Amino acid sequence: MVVENMSQLGRTIFLQSLVPNDDPCGDGAANWTYAINPYTGGRTTQKAFDYAPTTDVGTSIVSAIRQDGEGGGTLSQNADSSYQYCTGQSCVNIYPDPTSIGRQAWRRTEEK
Repeated sequence: MVVENMSQLGRTIFLQSLVPNDDPCGDGAANWTYAINPYTGGRTTQKAFDYAPTTDVGTSIVSAIRQDGEGGGTLSQNADSSYQYCTGQSCVNIYPDPTSIGRQAWRRTEEK
């Protein structure tokens, strides 16, 4: 189940789903954090997470990672202009689509 509102950074949407503990009497849960393309609803075309697969899965672009915690994703920018997506217990570096950050259009200004 989706547990938080989606967060948008450039042309990438980040969202979380909650995975309950196997033991209904136990505490704790885990989250899957997803990076999706808002135009297609599929995975992004760029590396969205600071993560590389350890086995050959047919792609180097990972569109979801597992994070510990019970939800509550927060998107933030660090002092060095990098970005993080954090849950209550862990943070991961994220990378928005580089073509969607910075100036997107130019507007001509008239001199008087």
